[in-house]
Amino acid sequence: GRHDGGSRRDRLRHPPRRRRPHAPDPGRITPGVSADPLPLYPTIPRPLLGYEVPRAPDPGCRRCALGAVAKNVCVRSYGSAFLGPGTGAVLVVQGAPLRSEDYPGATPEGGAGGRAVRGVLEAAGVTNVVWSFGVRCPLPGGEVKAADKVGLAAIEACRGYLAEDVRFVRPARILAVGDTAARAIFGHDAPRTRYVRRGFGWYGTDPDRAVPVFFAQDPLDILRGRTGRPEYEDDLRWALTATPPRPPWRGVYHVIATAAEAREVCARLTAAGRAAPYGGGIAFDVETTGQLWTDEHTIISLAFAASTDPDVGYLWIGEALTDPDIIGPALDLLADPLTPKSGANVKYDVNSVRTRYKVEVRNINMDVRLVSRLVDPECDADLDNLGWTVGAGGHKAEAAHGLAKAVKAVKKAQREEPKRAKAAVGDLFAGAAPVLPAQGAGAKSVAFGLLDRDVLGRYNVRDACTSARSAANLGARLRDDAPARLVWDSIVRAATETFSRIESRGFPVDRGRLIAAADITAARIEEAAAKIAVHAPNLNPDSPDEIVAYLYGELGITPTRKTEGGKPSTAGDALLDIVDRHPVIESIRVYGELTHLRNTYLDGTPQPGTERGVGGLLRHIRADGRVHSTYNLDGARTGRLSSSDPNCFDGETEVLTPCGWVRLDALAPGVPVMQWDAGALTFAAPTGYVTRPYAGPMVSVSSQHIDLRM
Repeated sequence: GRHDGGSRRDRLRHPPRRRRPHAPDPGRITPGVSADPLPLYPTIPRPLLGYEVPRAPDPGCRRCALGAVAKNVCVRSYGSAFLGPGTGAVLVVQGAPLRSEDYPGATPEGGAGGRAVRGVLEAAGVTNVVWSFGVRCPLPGGEVKAADKVGLAAIEACRGYLAEDVRFVRPARILAVGDTAARAIFGHDAPRTRYVRRGFGWYGTDPDRAVPVFFAQDPLDILRGRTGRPEYEDDLRWALTATPPRPPWRGVYHVIATAAEAREVCARLTAAGRAAPYGGGIAFDVETTGQLWTDEHTIISLAFAASTDPDVGYLWIGEALTDPDIIGPALDLLADPLTPKSGANVKYDVNSVRTRYKVEVRNINMDVRLVSRLVDPECDADLDNLGWTVGAGGHKAEAAHGLAKAVKAVKKAQREEPKRAKAAVGDLFAGAAPVLPAQGAGAKSVAFGLLDRDVLGRYNVRDACTSARSAANLGARLRDDAPARLVWDSIVRAATETFSRIESRGFPVDRGRLIAAADITAARIEEAAAKIAVHAPNLNPDSPDEIVAYLYGELGITPTRKTEGGKPSTAGDALLDIVDRHPVIESIRVYGELTHLRNTYLDGTPQPGTERGVGGLLRHIRADGRVHSTYNLDGARTGRLSSSDPNCFDGETEVLTPCGWVRLDALAPGVPVMQWDAGALTFAAPTGYVTRPYAGPMVSVSSQHIDLRM
């Protein structure tokens, strides 16, 4: 938990573990003044299957509930490699046999989806194949759903049988088809195969002999028309022939502790970044504690890696972040307009550096999250998922347990008295200061500050190295995809820098006036509740079900509108339709609208025993008196811009007029709208409208799941 390096006695008692196999290669970008690199992976990660004891197939298996109902229990794997192991076979792991294949003596193929995979392998001339399953007894559809407890238990029960297949066959590569197969090999850390295109992991602990495990989504998605068959078959052929880069397990990192090291490392990174501009240059990543734009926010580690050598990282942590002579070269590198830089969700890192050091990060060459969404719009572009596309999947696993522990402790501390909270968190994290999140902020905003220093450092460097690997991979894809490259260069890249500045600037909110408005609204809510109580003393106006039962049941009013689920609606427009049917209806409508106003735009509903809520817009006002919304350039599935914390607009955006809230597309010309002008809210008529059709060149973006013209 300490970030100052601990005492000298602590460092002598617990020296860092070093292993000879992690010594850097001579060609790597390593600082000449430091001959003491640390292993990026002190323990080689293994998939869950690698810990399983191999188990011979058992026709009488009752290890899970499926064995009691299946007719063809614990089906055997089959294929050419059973004539002789170690012959370079491909082990294809499907989800589970289908119910239609459940009869004694059957050789299950996985239905139409399995036949589709077989067709691609045969067309590619791949005949040395062993067919296996993640679950050995039949399942409806052949796939385990996320909420299927019986199916999840079956994956655990059958994993030993799959381990026996791998032990005997000794495959040259493994193809995991669908989420069930991926989960059988990697457990809970497995990616969703539909959202990780051309992803792969590793089976084994020797970097030179590890077996690549390629992912392919469930082929039934093709047959159901959810994806393009040509692209899917392309990905399968790639999985059968690709030679992926070796795993990053021999990676090392250097903890920068002197000004001389900092200057030399940054000089070498500058040269490496300028030599590979289309590969993202150099990747950087920061870890922070405290919510951005609050007094508690600070950077607790900073890491770099070059896309030309992504298995070597450089870390600034502890005193190196506050010593001007050590952090100075790193800040100069970030501000250098000639050195291209990359990162994942890089706006956050840019704003953190801007807030902490008052330095503008220049020349953002690539945001791997956004570029990934450009070349494959349906992918899950979080960095932990992108790691699977470059063979570094699961790189966040080491810190996951510590973060979960920290979040749990912080939530507990938030519920306790300050003294008890300090003792609880201090005991749990060996004396770490219990910095609690700002009012309204989540526990995770301070969780990284409670991680073990070494775990935090490796986590940070692994993120930077994975970003560097992804940048090199995506840079090559951008060079081959002219439309996506045009959209990135001409629109998205500039938008990244622009919106980081918009987020940084924010907009002012007068806390005093907002609280005054909240108090007025609370009084009107109480007034409406009192009127409701006159007619219906037992009605809870916060419960839509009770309102439905009272209005449309007890009073016998016929509803005019229904919800999407088919129930009578209690929304404001539905109540307006029947407002003349009973005096209480107007009070219920006013109560609902004012409660929504308070929860969304003011201070939120207070918790029991408190005078004021910590929700609404109030919780988003930062230490500088401004609201800094986050603008998500890839926030909507359609590619539309979205915002969060708070959500400033969406597809249903409305403006406030003297007659109430009106959608933008329904606003009549000349109608005044509310505006913020010189510190005051006023109504003013818009000076112009931009609603013209576009006539000109279009940019096409086509991918596995989407086809757009812009």
